[in-house]
Amino acid sequence: ALSLAISLVATMTHEPWIDEIYAWQISKFSVPDIFYEMRYEGHFALWSLLLYPFSHLGLPMKVLGGISWVINALALVYFVRKAPFGVWTKTLVLFTSAFLYLNPAVARCYVLIPAILFPMASLFSKISAFAYNPGDVGNAFVSAGILLALIANTHVYSEGFALIYGAVMLSSALRAWTRSPKADRIKCVVGLAIGIIGALVAVLQVAPSLTHSSVFTKNDLQFSLSNLKNLGGFFIGAGITDRRAMVLVAALYILTSIYLFKKDFQSLLILLVSNIYMALVCVFIYGAGVPNRAVMWFYFIIFSLWITHERLYGQVGVQQQVALHHDEGILIGKSRTHAIPSVVLALFSLFLLQPGKNVLDFKGLYSGESRFAYFIGKNIPDTERFFCNPNSWTCAIMEYLPGYKFYNVKDSKPLIPRADREGLDDEHSVQYLYDIFDNNLDKDFIYIIDSDIHNGKTNFIERNALPFHYEILYPQNEEQRDYFIQYFLIRVSRPTGGTE
Repeated sequence: ALSLAISLVATMTHEPWIDEIYAWQISKFSVPDIFYEMRYEGHFALWSLLLYPFSHLGLPMKVLGGISWVINALALVYFVRKAPFGVWTKTLVLFTSAFLYLNPAVARCYVLIPAILFPMASLFSKISAFAYNPGDVGNAFVSAGILLALIANTHVYSEGFALIYGAVMLSSALRAWTRSPKADRIKCVVGLAIGIIGALVAVLQVAPSLTHSSVFTKNDLQFSLSNLKNLGGFFIGAGITDRRAMVLVAALYILTSIYLFKKDFQSLLILLVSNIYMALVCVFIYGAGVPNRAVMWFYFIIFSLWITHERLYGQVGVQQQVALHHDEGILIGKSRTHAIPSVVLALFSLFLLQPGKNVLDFKGLYSGESRFAYFIGKNIPDTERFFCNPNSWTCAIMEYLPGYKFYNVKDSKPLIPRADREGLDDEHSVQYLYDIFDNNLDKDFIYIIDSDIHNGKTNFIERNALPFHYEILYPQNEEQRDYFIQYFLIRVSRPTGGTE
């Protein structure tokens, strides 16, 4: 209860930032358009589809945090009730930054992963034991197939896990095929079919983004070598920045792998495939470093230790051991070693106990959208028009100023919150400004909204507005500068020589 209360406060004080807002804006599209947008967005449609009914009811963006918090809370309640770990271990997991802040407060698709992964862990012992002890577990296969389809549509980093989980399902079904009842065989086929269809839907959504998305197109050798050096983002993004802590976590991971190799090779295989695949995607396609993405290795650790404990010491696991060894004396449920998975998970959790991350939104705004919007709302009337650099960062401002009018600087049409397909054309950008003044003859000046990441410069104006007199209204001082995405409000005056 304390964990949920603290996470609720963090959620209520959190300022949604661009990636959260953009998914909310996409959810306002029609269902076909949501799927089509994924080729440019680079993520799966599942999260936007989940938000779809809320956005189409006209609810405000503030419900984003509530949705994410509820999903995280349900996942934790399931974890506390079903996970085989000790009370202290569960407590430590609940108070990690992943479940106290990142998942409930930062409303992104990553919150779905533990919520799906935990039930998959509960079902795993039945799925794997089916190969050695066929019985009435057909329903478990159907449930596992549904969860497999869902996990494959959460994030591209989870595809490796989905692949190896599906392989275990297939292997168990094939080995028990001739010894299982017909009804169970049918359910196995249904479960596997659901999982395969879900995986195919995921692939078809994201495959076009390899050539269409600005995130996935930098897959040259230099980009890959840079990300190879930045695999440490799985540490840094998770808040493990001290080199000594990194070494300790790496050592703990190696020792855990050795333990799994001796006790439960299948669990080790799942862990390694999941994390190696994630590392390969990080290097060649989509880098780590964003906290929600960086902590995904921790979820796979939880899963592997969960299924190891159940397979070795749980009721179904013991039955499997008996079937394998044909020896009733193999009942090892009371072995003193049963606490090892719980202790290992507790040690991993200690490295993610980061109270400072939970009060990030108390110390300062997450990325500056609301502060920028407040400045506009206070100083400029909603009768003015704003012409925007059509990237997803500037589109996010629309959610904070619903009564204002925003237009695309490229064609003066109403701004649509879609991923920018081409970006601004430098050769024609000056003409964009001339065209805006030609279409607004009653205006002696116009407002331009621009944004930039990391370097804090208004590229559009510095590159393209040299023939015009302009004034940067925001930011005016260091307090209005942001460490990640910087927003700019520029007032551009009509050229005195006309708009030829």
